[in-house]
Amino acid sequence: MQIFRKYFLIILLSIMLLIVWGGVELLSDRVFSTLNPNAEMYTKPLKPSFDEEVLDTMSGRIRSSFPVLPSVFFELNPD
Repeated sequence: MQIFRKYFLIILLSIMLLIVWGGVELLSDRVFSTLNPNAEMYTKPLKPSFDEEVLDTMSGRIRSSFPVLPSVFFELNPD
């Protein structure tokens, strides 16, 4: 009990300091975080639908330009 009385004030002040520090961190994140108004322009897709035609074109280029197809590498180590 003697040790508790001796360090009670230090423990109490430490807990209060941690609570204040956490509150300041949460508040500063909300106050100082700003979003660029043009950010939405960069996050929108160019086309709202998925374009399979581009994927087919890329697959055709891969098949015609690579001497070994990438799918062969998946078949090298059968499980």
